[in-house]
Amino acid sequence: MLWVRFVAGEAVPGWSSILLPMSLLGGIQLLSLGVIGEYLGKIYLETKRRPRYFIQDVIARDNQEPDV
Repeated sequence: MLWVRFVAGEAVPGWSSILLPMSLLGGIQLLSLGVIGEYLGKIYLETKRRPRYFIQDVIARDNQEPDV
């Protein structure tokens, strides 16, 4: 394992110049997938065509004083 060799002082020259860009690019890929996932989730909710005011109407009806 590479980290065992690093701790033992037998590190392979140039391993950090490979590992750091790979980690950076992997992080960028994960961030991009997260952003795309957020947009797809919002698009999915919009395609259901549910009215946004329905919940507000139900809450407003529940909060009204009962007619006596």
